Amino acid sequence: KRYADGWSLDASLVWSDLQGNASWDLAGYVDDFQDANGFVNADGTLPYNSEWVLKLAASVDLPWDIMASGFYQYRTGEYWTPYVRMRDLWFNDRTSVYMTKRGTQQLDDRSFLDLRLEKSFGLGGGLELTVMIDAFNVLDEDKATSVETRWGDYFYYVGDHPAESEWVENLNFGEELTFQSPREIRLGAKLSF
Repeated sequence: KRYADGWSLDASLVWSDLQGNASWDLAGYVDDFQDANGFVNADGTLPYNSEWVLKLAASVDLPWDIMASGFYQYRTGEYWTPYVRMRDLWFNDRTSVYMTKRGTQQLDDRSFLDLRLEKSFGLGGGLELTVMIDAFNVLDEDKATSVETRWGDYFYYVGDHPAESEWVENLNFGEELTFQSPREIRLGAKLSF
């Protein structure tokens, strides 16, 4: 709803189904197929993807010329895949092998709510001072945004496999690494002329 009668509202609901066989990080480099190990469990649901994302944004005029606005977002958990690092191979040492089909694990769903109060004061001579208070992640959710995905390391000893080869479990596997930013309050001022 466009702004009218002292209020406005925007909403969106997005569904996505990202399937594929190549993950990329923020650098844009794909190393999945450096050798044949990259084809193991390669196909599936890609990371950095929430199947459902709901967004709501609204504003309303309050008494004393105060404007209140808010933004709410809900997103289903992003997908991830446990992998094992293969070590001591003759070619492409420390290559990664997915232990399950890509995207079989999922982070928890998460949401956040941001709010703002804003008021402007005319100072004369074309000057206007606007003061605002923002509250981010008002609900103070602390859901994980990433976890440790390396299940462990397999040391392959070509001279006497499997007797001398060794599996070393990663004790941090599945541990939460990063989280949503905690609740934060910010005061601000803007001078317009």
